[in-house]
Amino acid sequence: MNSRYRPSGPRLCIFVDLPVWREPGGWASSDAFLQFLAGFAPSCKSVTIVARVLPSPGVVIARASDEELHVIALPNYASIRTLLTTDVHMWSAVHDTLLRALDHADLVWLNFGHPISHMALQMVRRRNLASFAVLRGDYVQDARFHAPWGARTLSAVAMRALLRAFAFAAARASVPCLALTHREVNWLVNQGLRAARVQVSLIPTAILSEHSEVIEKSRDVLVVGRLDPVKGHDVLFKALTDLHVADNRLAKLTVVGEGPERAKLERLANRLGIAARVEFVGPLSPGPELWRVYGSARVLVIPSRTEGLPAVALEAMALSLPVVATAVGGLPDLLGGPAPLGWLVEPNDHIGLRRALELVLAGGAERSARLSRATASAPQRTIEASIATFLSAWRQWGFL
Repeated sequence: MNSRYRPSGPRLCIFVDLPVWREPGGWASSDAFLQFLAGFAPSCKSVTIVARVLPSPGVVIARASDEELHVIALPNYASIRTLLTTDVHMWSAVHDTLLRALDHADLVWLNFGHPISHMALQMVRRRNLASFAVLRGDYVQDARFHAPWGARTLSAVAMRALLRAFAFAAARASVPCLALTHREVNWLVNQGLRAARVQVSLIPTAILSEHSEVIEKSRDVLVVGRLDPVKGHDVLFKALTDLHVADNRLAKLTVVGEGPERAKLERLANRLGIAARVEFVGPLSPGPELWRVYGSARVLVIPSRTEGLPAVALEAMALSLPVVATAVGGLPDLLGGPAPLGWLVEPNDHIGLRRALELVLAGGAERSARLSRATASAPQRTIEASIATFLSAWRQWGFL
């Protein structure tokens, strides 16, 4: 064990629906959350994640070393929907995997509502292990948007039933829960659960001072995220059609990310006549290159149809970049209020989005005031501060 890890920390076992694959000396994922999980290593005796291990590599967004994380592979499944309809042999294999994983645990992190975490919850109770569950977003809306058109209502109903069943089991077992938004915390409390709010960001504290240098604003509008229908890129493209910046030229858009909507979005840009003003740069891992892109932009847009509390909003605020976002998930908590830190618009409203972007790009006293308040909160938006929100809850519940 690496000597920098605290010998008195817990052996943390995390159940997470995260695709990973093997690399020399460690693990990689297309999900930046892997990097966040690796950040718990200095506070724990060991960190084990139970995840889907892919047979071949994908687009690398995050990496973790073997010193930071130990990975136990789940039997392969494509989605929660296929997992729920699988045969008894698959669940028997899942059961055996969970038994092996819990041998590495003093403290268990459950993925709220996930069928595998539901099975793990029963096993945790029998072993009398300390555990908590994490709710990271609006899973009902996610299920609705990712289902085929004719099955959206049924998919949302099924997910709501999974969440309520898990909440009932967690309440019976007195398992406390963490969530990213006030709305989710209130829902958990209404289910009879102890709950606390946490956050997820990937900006290191050291970047705040390093990033104080002035970077030329060579980009107008920036969007960072997976190219997926739920992220609302199509709405942003429509808002861009007649969007001007202060010098009266048409605004340009930088798109960071990859996903199944790429070809469709490229066609939409051509159809709207904005293809020459849209730059697809592909995925960027959290790190210096992505931070430089943040620093070179005038505004970050989060046009999502549903969200939890997106890390990109915290990262942009930490790096003094104005944020315009839809009023979904935890974004109103973060950006709104009597002294707002950003600009909020309704989802699917490209006209309202364009007007908000015009205000930000025009500059002025209100933009300066909101950006100043957001920048002042930067030390609260780092990965270290985010992990501290988890550790604080652990202490409150007697896990540390």
